[in-house]
Amino acid sequence: MRRATAPEIQLGMCVTSVYEGGFVGIQVDAFGEHESGVQPMEALHPYGFEGRPVDRDDSKAGCSAMYWWDGDDGHVIALGSSTHPDVFSELQKGSSRQYAAWGAYFHLDHANRRAHLYVPYDGGTKAHEVLVDTVANTISVSHGDGITSVVITDDRVTLRATRVDVEADDVRLAGGSKQVACVGDLVAVVIPALATAAGPVAAVNPLAVTSTGGTSAVGQIISGRSNVKAG
Repeated sequence: MRRATAPEIQLGMCVTSVYEGGFVGIQVDAFGEHESGVQPMEALHPYGFEGRPVDRDDSKAGCSAMYWWDGDDGHVIALGSSTHPDVFSELQKGSSRQYAAWGAYFHLDHANRRAHLYVPYDGGTKAHEVLVDTVANTISVSHGDGITSVVITDDRVTLRATRVDVEADDVRLAGGSKQVACVGDLVAVVIPALATAAGPVAAVNPLAVTSTGGTSAVGQIISGRSNVKAG
């Protein structure tokens, strides 16, 4: 039986790329020149992943590649890039990371058992982040402006924000399935003695004088905000 000749794998740099018919083609500097003139080769990827490097710049920095020929057909796999973002933390053993040229990345941290999504914006001066920490058993979502964040634990959700808007026809507290009062609802109120109804509640239909001297009534929420005592 005749054995097939193994292809000769070579190393080079990605010069440019194309996207045609759902497939990525990468041109490499096959003859050691920046503009080698070689037609884009079929790019191969690990299963479940697809990537397309940025074009090589004038400084000849960019993404390395390994390529080989099968007859007249060329095949290429893009490798590491010399222009990857400088915001990366050290990659620990057993970890992996997917990144884009503009600085966004998804880091699976084996040592700390964490998954970290980092998405910069505003010229890289700010970034939105999602952190899943299996050691602390938390999920955190942070806005790049540093004001709003959500932290989820096994029994609590902590929301930090200057304002929270809830748009829903029916809002309920899960503990006892109690409905949260909304603008337009009728609620039981107590009007303090020697004082008029102030704030968001307009009093109607007085019922009785309470032991504190106030008057119980039924009121309708017409506007305003609610304050929740921190636990």
